[in-house]
Amino acid sequence: MTKQFSKGNIIQKGYLTKTIGILLQLLVLVTGIVFCSRPVSEPEMPDYFSLEFSTLQGTKSKLANYKNKPIALNFWSSECEECPEANQITNKILDTSNKKFQLIGINTDKAENYMRAQKFSNKFDIHYDSFHDPDLLLVQKLQVERQPSLVLLIPTEIDYLVYRLYDLNNSNLAELQKSVTTMSKGGVK
Repeated sequence: MTKQFSKGNIIQKGYLTKTIGILLQLLVLVTGIVFCSRPVSEPEMPDYFSLEFSTLQGTKSKLANYKNKPIALNFWSSECEECPEANQITNKILDTSNKKFQLIGINTDKAENYMRAQKFSNKFDIHYDSFHDPDLLLVQKLQVERQPSLVLLIPTEIDYLVYRLYDLNNSNLAELQKSVTTMSKGGVK
């Protein structure tokens, strides 16, 4: 009887050793996943999201208030002759996109033209928030070449995709709408 008991112990020890080995491997795997992974719902915000601007509506705001949402930045100025038409085109483009963009105007008028920018905004039905950026901080950070322009910021799992659209007019509306729809598929769904 002693021999059978010994054999039973040998078998149990072998089974126990394999079980401990598997459990240690699982522990290492789970620990690695927990400590090496990061949440995918929070893309890293670029530094320009923290810049604070006065709005033409008289409040203060920053892009960080709209984090994790697709954002469309409409760059305009009261001195820009094409900007009224571009504003209408921007609204048409975003109405047909499959994303719900948060539309924000970026007014680039000089500080002394603040009142003219407000009048322009009222005259051409710019009813969405417009940040006043007289120092062209966002123009520089986002490398906007000219205005009018539409810059799309689309959050992904890691950061934001940045798309720049120029020549916002009725002659290329269909092409712009198609581009925005295609681009918006690249971000978070």
